[in-house]
Amino acid sequence: MNCVISNGKLSSPQASLLPNKTRYNYNLAEGLVEKNNITSLLIKPIQMNPQNLFNLFGYSELSPEIKQLFKELHIPSRKEKMLVCWRTYESAKLRLSLVFRAKNNFFCDYGPHQKAYSKSYEEAFLEEVYFGEKKDAVKQPYTLPWNLVYGDKPETVKEKLNIRPSDSSTGGYGPYLGFYSDLYYIFTAFDKTDKLIWMRVKPLELSYKRRKQLAKSLKEQNKNIHAIDPKQLAKLNTQLPTKKWKKRKAEGDDMFTAQNIKDTETLLAGFTANLATAAEQLKANAVYATIKKVVNNINKLNDKHESFIETLEREELVDYIHRAVRLTGFSITDNTDLTEEWREW
Repeated sequence: MNCVISNGKLSSPQASLLPNKTRYNYNLAEGLVEKNNITSLLIKPIQMNPQNLFNLFGYSELSPEIKQLFKELHIPSRKEKMLVCWRTYESAKLRLSLVFRAKNNFFCDYGPHQKAYSKSYEEAFLEEVYFGEKKDAVKQPYTLPWNLVYGDKPETVKEKLNIRPSDSSTGGYGPYLGFYSDLYYIFTAFDKTDKLIWMRVKPLELSYKRRKQLAKSLKEQNKNIHAIDPKQLAKLNTQLPTKKWKKRKAEGDDMFTAQNIKDTETLLAGFTANLATAAEQLKANAVYATIKKVVNNINKLNDKHESFIETLEREELVDYIHRAVRLTGFSITDNTDLTEEWREW
């Protein structure tokens, strides 16, 4: 398909050809295709703004807007089974699926959603648009957002998005690249020949927005930073989370060993020492760097000791790290987890 997106809108290039004798007429409002049993190779130009899909993030699967969207995308009206907290609706004709998140889960990750239409906790809200492979679908019925095209190489994707990748990895398909735009998280996947095969688009999570805001505020935080009072630090060091761990171990919790408790205490002692040194620089980014270092060290420690850090231990560690950081004058807003960006436990 030779259609092009410019600034989120599709242009109207010349018609394209399909390698069969079925004509596909586009719905001019959505740019989607429907078969007609006539022998013509002409496909009408797409007239679709991908932003219309993204504007429905946070809308209920029961809303009239989403029900209309289902019709336009050839998504069956039956309610799909929820897996954990997600419900996925797949188009019957197109390389496209919509992923919805259960009410409470959506709120925790993204904040307030649009109008709810039931009291059920299973009512789900649009979280993600998945542009992906579907063997029996029409081949690329419309171009991908941001002028991406199936088959694009990673470097081409970077150029078109004009965003530096925030993360990358390699999986069963091939490489993956993730990007944060001002409004969305864009996850792209490539096959083993480095050709784009699918992509996902979702709104930015609250945790990312908070981290972004925190990063912007580091310079402003410089005026808050001061040396740590030794007496306060000494008091904090008597309140290590491992005190509770030792008690739980004595009560029979076999997640703990003398060694993983000892290693944790050694690690936290190094953290508070580094934090005190960083605070003397009177720079917020120096304080922030100690958080990254201790979280990465805990990641390694947790792997070494077979993932002994569970939900309760995580909360206790994060609370301790936050209390230590506050001793420097570093301001931490409510609902902010300074460890989240690097934490694997």
